[in-house]
Amino acid sequence: MSVGQYDQVVKRPPEWWPAEGQEPDPRWSLANERTVLAYSRTALAFVVAGLAVAGSRRIAHTPWWLAILGIPLLLIGVGIGFAGSRRFLSVQRAMRTGEPLGPPVLAALLPVLIAVIAAVGCVLATVVVFAPA
Repeated sequence: MSVGQYDQVVKRPPEWWPAEGQEPDPRWSLANERTVLAYSRTALAFVVAGLAVAGSRRIAHTPWWLAILGIPLLLIGVGIGFAGSRRFLSVQRAMRTGEPLGPPVLAALLPVLIAVIAAVGCVLATVVVFAPA
């Protein structure tokens, strides 16, 4: 394909990408990308922690109830990943159309998430400290 032919190709965004409204300032779009990457990093950390706790049964021969404590961490990681992608698209759509941003869903769930994480951490710390040698 020659350079002239390449210029004639119309670049269309994917179907899932918000197309209504005007293209926002690239700095805002890039900031939105950094935010979704932070959501992804956090989700990945929870999934890895959940897999480590849940997989401890096979490696360290821990009791089954201890391995089950990894499941809430896995679920929190998956939830954060989905919430981050939804938030990314809704913010991008709001920037394109000039609508106000809605409140983040995770902000309402944050106290519950912190309580679950604290409970799992307390149980794990107790097991590690008081485990027979």
